Amino acid sequence: MNRMQLFARVGPPPGLSNERVQQPSEEELQASLDRCDSVVVDTSRNTAESASGSSSSSSSRTTITIRNLNECTREMLMDFLNRQGFQGKYDLVYLPLYFRNKRAFPYAFVNFLTESLAREFQSCVDGCTDPTMFGNKCAEVSWSVCQGLQANIDQYRNSSINHPSVSEEFKPVLFEGMRIVPFPAPTKTVTAYRRKRKYKDAPKLCIEELV
Repeated sequence: MNRMQLFARVGPPPGLSNERVQQPSEEELQASLDRCDSVVVDTSRNTAESASGSSSSSSSRTTITIRNLNECTREMLMDFLNRQGFQGKYDLVYLPLYFRNKRAFPYAFVNFLTESLAREFQSCVDGCTDPTMFGNKCAEVSWSVCQGLQANIDQYRNSSINHPSVSEEFKPVLFEGMRIVPFPAPTKTVTAYRRKRKYKDAPKLCIEELV
């Protein structure tokens, strides 16, 4: 097949056609520009809304986790908070305890009234070497996964930790100023705490389970 036959079969390459290209009218050009403008406006609005949303969410961090606690009790923890100058500046404290021997976990959760107070506490306590509270380790203070007073209330009010059969010393405690107040009632039936759960892959190991 020669070049002329190929040209006739597949047609001319782009730009070499003898056919006229129809130019868009002014009305079509204006409609196209209007569509572009609307896309730009919507994009900028969505960007602004997402920025404001992230700003408001980041400003609500008030709950911190204190790690490396050593043989601590709730009374010791609250005394430590007060000695650091934060008396009356927090509204929730939770020090988890082992049910078997009532020994504390090496961490606790505290919700402060404002984010600035939480940041101030972190600056003051992070790296602290108080041997009574942290033994031979340093305190580690970081943001908790669960943030805010209401979020913490929602997390614990329907938990088995708040079952009537559980002693008060195991439960999170709420404050109004410097006064302890009752924890809000559950919104659904609370199941009893299961002290031990045996796993099939480790029959000799009993792990305490908090729901």
